[in-house]
Amino acid sequence: MENSAGMLSVGQIAKMLKTNRQNIYNVLKTEHIKADGYNDKHYSLYSPETIQEIKAALSKKATLRSKKVVAKEQAEEIADLKNQLSEQQRLTTWLQSQLVQLQVEADKLRSQNSQLQLDNAKTQLLIGQVDQEKTALKAENDRLSAENDKLGQLTDKVLKDAQRAEEDAQKAKADLDKARHADLWSRITRKY
Repeated sequence: MENSAGMLSVGQIAKMLKTNRQNIYNVLKTEHIKADGYNDKHYSLYSPETIQEIKAALSKKATLRSKKVVAKEQAEEIADLKNQLSEQQRLTTWLQSQLVQLQVEADKLRSQNSQLQLDNAKTQLLIGQVDQEKTALKAENDRLSAENDKLGQLTDKVLKDAQRAEEDAQKAKADLDKARHADLWSRITRKY
């Protein structure tokens, strides 16, 4: 029951802050918040000042949880980008090996043309086709290299964002600890 000093029970606080009792009990336990009084049924009662402290602790807890979720999502995104980069690098390596094989094939065809005196027009056409494939594969290789560079930049950005999120989470925790200690000292000075 609410008494003349405006104090509320855990159930009333949970209803007012639109949360469940367990969340309130968890905050009371982790923040070492003591009751300000008791009603005739021996239920713990908390003053408006203490209720504000509970509300602030719940808010900081929610902020920390949100930042941890963001950091986890960013870590997953980094892992996915690394997988994509690895796949692109494997494809680039394969294309480069194909380019080397085509170069060898072109050289071989040119050598055969000299040795066997094959029909010049037919040989030149075949060499032209091989050179065209080389050009197309080189262009694709250049495109994939550019994509690799972009993925590398994106990976650096996501890593920085994840680090910033972790730093923000640590700062929020430090602020919470600082606020808790400051409030504890304030209570001690008021008491004495």
